[in-house]
Amino acid sequence: MKQQAVLVSFAASLPTALAWIAPNELLARDDDIPYQDIVCKPETSPEDDLPPCVSIEIIETACLSNGTDAIHYEAHAQCMCNGSFFPEKLACERCHFVHGLRSGSEVDRYEGILAAASNALCDGNPTAPFASLFASAEAVATPVSNGATGATDQFVSETDVSLYYTATGDQGAGTITGDAASATATTTNSPPFSETPTTGTASNSGEEIRTTTSAADESETSGTATEEVNPTEEDSGAIPTQAADRLVLGLAGMALLAAV
Repeated sequence: MKQQAVLVSFAASLPTALAWIAPNELLARDDDIPYQDIVCKPETSPEDDLPPCVSIEIIETACLSNGTDAIHYEAHAQCMCNGSFFPEKLACERCHFVHGLRSGSEVDRYEGILAAASNALCDGNPTAPFASLFASAEAVATPVSNGATGATDQFVSETDVSLYYTATGDQGAGTITGDAASATATTTNSPPFSETPTTGTASNSGEEIRTTTSAADESETSGTATEEVNPTEEDSGAIPTQAADRLVLGLAGMALLAAV
């Protein structure tokens, strides 16, 4: 009878132990997603436009320069400048602002850097890809002396794009026309700017269709290259399965000792 009572007591303690384990595992999974991705890169329906922070990564990858000749940079510039990249690039930064991830002065500084980079790429004859032009503009930019320095989340956990951006045109990369539409990949052993050359096919409309394997890195919040990571149990922050097993075995051992 005593052993039966101990076993009943042990069985009753298991839900409490498991209830302690499960919430911590769930919290660890939630913590793996950065807040800026939750609010600025939310999942959308196929019929909806992409959030600007998602769209700019796709556009920048599609528009990677196929080489370092003038015609390659011209094709790259048309692809970047004739689409929605620059309005959405700034919109992505504004998403960070309304959610308390950037201050007003930081957004003003970023806007100036983006304007300098877009002018260098879109006006005249570009001599480098956007990522390099942006980095150069950022290196010489000075802090903005005016504007708010504090940051406040105005729309906690809200993901509606209309909170910070209203599109005025079609979303996506720009159409490449003229001689630039004939730009093809230049194969080298060491691609410039850590970019993998891509092959472009010009359509009858002049739009270039690209297949890309990697993207240039940027110093700001919108990176174009992503890497899938499979965290170990130690890295995930969740309680390892082995620890859970040891907890249950420990309870069982205590029950057996009590039964003796």
